[in-house]
Amino acid sequence: MQKNRKRQLLEPNLYILFESKLSHLHLSAPHLQCNESSVAQGLRHRYAFNQEFFQIVASPPPVTTGDFMKQSRIALSLALAFAAAGQVMAAPQELSQPFELHVDMIKAEPPRRHLDAKHDAVTNSVVANAGTDDFVVYGAVKALADTLDRLQVDVYIENRHDYPLDDVALEISEAGSSGTFVNLTTDAYSQAKLTAPTSLYVGRMAPFGMKRVTLGLGKSLRPEIVGRIVAREGSGSGQTSTNILVAPTGDELWAVSTDTDEVVVYGLPGRDVMARIPVGRAPASLALQAAKNWIVVASAKGNTVTVIDRETKRVLSVLGAKEEFGRELQQVIVSQREPKIYVSSYVEGLLTELRLGDDARLVSSRSLSIGARPTGMSMTYDESNLYVAHFLPRGDIKHNESWISVISLADFRAEKDAIIEDHFNPDNPRMQCLADFYSSYLPTKLVYGQLQAKDFSLEGTASQLSGVFLDPAGQTAWVPGTRITGALVVLERGANADKSLTRFGGLQPAQLSAPLIFPMDASRKSELHELFTRDVEMAIPSLKRVVYCMRHPLEIEFIDRTLISGGKEQINQFLAYGVPHAGLTGLGLVNTIAFTKGGRFALMLSHVSDEIAIYDATTIHPASQLHFQLSGSNPKGMTVSPDGKKVYVLYENSDFISEVDASSYAPDDSAQLARPYEIPYRYAPTTKSLIQLGGVLGLPLIRNIEKVAKTPELREIAQLKLRATDPLGAELRRGKVLFESANPDKYPVSVNRLGACASCHPNGGNDGSSWVTMEGPRRTMSLRGGVADRGWLHSSATHTNALEFVETIVPERLGGKLGDEDTKAMAAYLERGVAKLQAPRVDAALAARGKELFTTNCASCHRGTASTSGVKADGTPRLYDIGTSNPDHGVAAGRFANKLIGLADPKSQEIAESLIGDRPLGGDDPVQKILDYRPRPVRSAGQFKAPSLVNAFDNAVFFHDASVGTLGEAIRHVSKKLDLSFSDEDFAALEAYVKTL
Repeated sequence: MQKNRKRQLLEPNLYILFESKLSHLHLSAPHLQCNESSVAQGLRHRYAFNQEFFQIVASPPPVTTGDFMKQSRIALSLALAFAAAGQVMAAPQELSQPFELHVDMIKAEPPRRHLDAKHDAVTNSVVANAGTDDFVVYGAVKALADTLDRLQVDVYIENRHDYPLDDVALEISEAGSSGTFVNLTTDAYSQAKLTAPTSLYVGRMAPFGMKRVTLGLGKSLRPEIVGRIVAREGSGSGQTSTNILVAPTGDELWAVSTDTDEVVVYGLPGRDVMARIPVGRAPASLALQAAKNWIVVASAKGNTVTVIDRETKRVLSVLGAKEEFGRELQQVIVSQREPKIYVSSYVEGLLTELRLGDDARLVSSRSLSIGARPTGMSMTYDESNLYVAHFLPRGDIKHNESWISVISLADFRAEKDAIIEDHFNPDNPRMQCLADFYSSYLPTKLVYGQLQAKDFSLEGTASQLSGVFLDPAGQTAWVPGTRITGALVVLERGANADKSLTRFGGLQPAQLSAPLIFPMDASRKSELHELFTRDVEMAIPSLKRVVYCMRHPLEIEFIDRTLISGGKEQINQFLAYGVPHAGLTGLGLVNTIAFTKGGRFALMLSHVSDEIAIYDATTIHPASQLHFQLSGSNPKGMTVSPDGKKVYVLYENSDFISEVDASSYAPDDSAQLARPYEIPYRYAPTTKSLIQLGGVLGLPLIRNIEKVAKTPELREIAQLKLRATDPLGAELRRGKVLFESANPDKYPVSVNRLGACASCHPNGGNDGSSWVTMEGPRRTMSLRGGVADRGWLHSSATHTNALEFVETIVPERLGGKLGDEDTKAMAAYLERGVAKLQAPRVDAALAARGKELFTTNCASCHRGTASTSGVKADGTPRLYDIGTSNPDHGVAAGRFANKLIGLADPKSQEIAESLIGDRPLGGDDPVQKILDYRPRPVRSAGQFKAPSLVNAFDNAVFFHDASVGTLGEAIRHVSKKLDLSFSDEDFAALEAYVKTL
């Protein structure tokens, strides 16, 4: 079978051929305007959906661009005529290829230093022919330390075609001497045995894509897996919401210019500006509807959806002028099969489906409530499901979780949410499992006696999920975010801090928010769920029961490293879970993920450190030691050209778009695409003092990086001007850059990529959780609307104003050194530059009633434009004690960890136990004396400011201890504390009013 064979669909004199660019006469997906016949539907489904362009050849004469539409419709009419005469489209081709994988036990099992799978220990006796074969199949193997009778065999399948494959399966006829095996591909804990002969569903493969299937195979003298790969030709590709895109022809680049309320169109490869198209205020997202040749734009502050004709660059319609779809419309995605648009409202938690007519006017719409703060969306290749991430977690601090809405598009219905758990919530079964194990484990039983789940509990929620990014096959959803961890202390330490501390001696300023990527299995579409790995337990059998308790999902974490062995190896201090998938070096938080040709590599864009990290998307191992540095500030969008050779990056705080050469990852000969790679790793003793899983046993993760590329093979080659003026002004723009950035190679504000102001205050808001600070555990406060009118800052009112705050916090918490101008710029941004969200729509009459109740009962504490307690006449803050002091917030590490610390360092234990809950500040505070940080003003344990209520509806948790999870519950809670008597109608009215502040 020829890789690029012609596909004959109708009469012999009519072919539809795949083309990558316009040549002669093309029938493109945007011009499939036809009757709803089976052929038309088939063309849409099979070809238009993946937005490719096709050349229709029927011996036509050369045509001009002006004839394009006319000739396209003539060609389609001809196709329909042939269909009416009885000629039907060919069925998708079935593909099949045998394989025989043999394991060399001599190479697979001898004692060796590293634990990665060995590729030279598996051979395929069915020799591949690169010119004619549908697939290339090869394998790798490693022994499992905890399972003496089983091997892990990785089967790699490479698609040699320029189109996707559907229903890929391994038809296994022989599996070792016993004929049984276990499928470990998405769940390394699986014990379900399968018996050959059987068919193992693999799923879908991208054009030129790679797939790994992991099997547990019984040991024998010469283990083997024999069978064949079967598949059928597929079509289509998934979509992800974006703010920048390249047209399928590769000749146009479209990007939003949020600050100037327009969409900018560039011609490629010349990079000339073709058009600047005004749209609604603050455009945030755009999408291409190929069948209609529309560009659809969602405007966050205009609350509208604009439809633009891509050919003429003319606005066809503006939808939502009366805010019918909600406010803060931040994400949009479109159907490629019919004129449907899906747009989300960030502040109202709404997803709206818009059906349009041929004139781009609204025909009908319907909305679905999916939960607070929807962010990036992805649509499956068959348009059966839509995945919507939610930016912040839900639930109070002891019962929180992050989630992804899974929407069935056929009936526009929310299906079961995909959950990213906080594994350390006290009611999580994992905590009780640990308590049971350590209560019966003799060494710990002697120290602790009977343990409870709460002794292990701490904060560990996922947060800041910026989107769902499907790989080109649509089989894995990559979800970027972070985890807020109570095991990490927001440390402050003076020059005279006690040098003997062990628990707090290694922590450095700005080691705060590590980016995490949550890869999720999307092969079953409506059942999106996490992947699971157990590499630690495989290497350290003594940890087996503990690791089985935690059943930790596969998560990618980026943490700072220390080089050892003369630079040949490295370790990562403070790595939460020591698995080889972790990043090799620190990185700022990630907001966008894109993929290179064939989906071979994942490109991860950090808006905090201005970098691109690269990962092998098949093995989920890092593909470079360091990251690619971009020239702009705070990138917010990224797209890859159709041929994979260019990457375009859009910025929040720079007035240009970067064009990046990625041709090293997109060779013209697909046979030259990189094969999957794993970094050699081991667990071994080290002289370094580490806090890392396995550290108790002195066996941290060590990786050999000798063969790992130093940096990604990317090169920035051009800058495309986005806007001529800056409506924010130079001072506020500089302040915003400093607020949102953490890259010590570029900015003086932070000594570490893990710590920017925006790491905890994304977009000036909150991260939905609580941190262990020197003042005690504290909910992250939103800064939306600016802090100029808030008086003293922090829950305990420990900073007088924004300028003093910057002068103090930047060196104390971030280790930065700002000059006078930068200090003033950052303070100015905090005071007046942080934008408010629009309030959600509420019942006006209900809110008016709520305002009356608020004025009478609440305004004495929540006063002024910021609705906060403000400052007394003598300049001191107004503080209140309404009985919300809490001795244990449930955020910091508890009894088990603290007592373990105390065995080696009593002073560290004293600090840790003091940080569990509220304590008096100032005076003789023992924590301050040990760590020698800046003394705080005298405050009793229960004294707090009345928090600002600006954008309070956007808080994920309430009160300083994050003990309440919704605004309505918070109003009821404080009313009870103050003995206020309200009816249910009063509570509803108060909530409606507070949402408007």
